[in-house]
Amino acid sequence: MYRNSITLYHQLLDQKMPVPDTLFSLIKSEHGVDAELAARNWYSQVRMSRPQE
Repeated sequence: MYRNSITLYHQLLDQKMPVPDTLFSLIKSEHGVDAELAARNWYSQVRMSRPQE
């Protein structure tokens, strides 16, 4: 099964794990700046919606 940076990004979000900055850089190199910015924005929204532990 082929896994790209977007797939890994979604897996980390599903598992409620932090997304490293290097993954955002990989998203940018594979899919472009717009995809990186969208991923960063979505990640920010997800982090704000999660209860603080």
